[in-house]
Amino acid sequence: MASRASPWHTGAVATYPGALGVNAQIRYVGKNGTHAAGETWQTGLRIGWSEAVGPFDTSEGRVTLAEKTVADAFVTRSTANFAVAQGWAGTGVIRVPTDADQDAIAEAFYTWAVAIKAQLSNLYELGDVRLYPFTEDGTSATAPSIYTPTATTADPSGTSAMPLDTAYAMSLGTAVRGPSGRGRMFLGGLSSTVLDPGGYPKTTSMTALRTPTAALVTALRRGAEPGVPYTPVLHTRGTDTGSVIRVVRTNNLFETQRRRDRQVPPQWTETTI
Repeated sequence: MASRASPWHTGAVATYPGALGVNAQIRYVGKNGTHAAGETWQTGLRIGWSEAVGPFDTSEGRVTLAEKTVADAFVTRSTANFAVAQGWAGTGVIRVPTDADQDAIAEAFYTWAVAIKAQLSNLYELGDVRLYPFTEDGTSATAPSIYTPTATTADPSGTSAMPLDTAYAMSLGTAVRGPSGRGRMFLGGLSSTVLDPGGYPKTTSMTALRTPTAALVTALRRGAEPGVPYTPVLHTRGTDTGSVIRVVRTNNLFETQRRRDRQVPPQWTETTI
């Protein structure tokens, strides 16, 4: 059962119409005292709201996302696994995004983090889960709700690490043809245990990442009331449409994220000639 503390302040708060769903980001940070200190990587999903009585069907392809109004919130509280600094709340009467909806999304990501932690290096720890209500242009309507873990249960546990800029990408497929019907989740902070001697990801590791991710997408398909039905989607920026995620794919290639190299300065050792 979640607990609620007193609001940080009272009075009128700003409201923001036209929010289409939640941009959920899970963030990992390099531990102090390791060579990954200062390095951060993140991944996530967009979860679109609907006006139906249940989640969008996986065969629907492109769908129109429901526009909801959200408001600034200034509340601290807790859930089973997080301390919560709530930045927004749904407003209205019918099928409104609730605090419980936000909590369920964050807890689903926590379950996913526990399931995949052996594939990730223990140079990192779970930083937080951040939930942003996104608008047509893809930006956040207001400040995020930040879920900071209260225990280390979901922290990565792999005892060796791949190079810090190495990532693994899982493909998210929809019923929509072409590039607009595909997305990817990039996973950084990999443990070297995912590496086959041939230089590609182990089949067992691909399964150990793909299966929990498919379970995450399934867990984020909700239609129970009170609250608002929601479904993981690929949002088409600049519109109110999304493509319903129906499959999670893995392949036998690693990726490189060069931008992450800039987060950690190199430490040089030299030999004088």
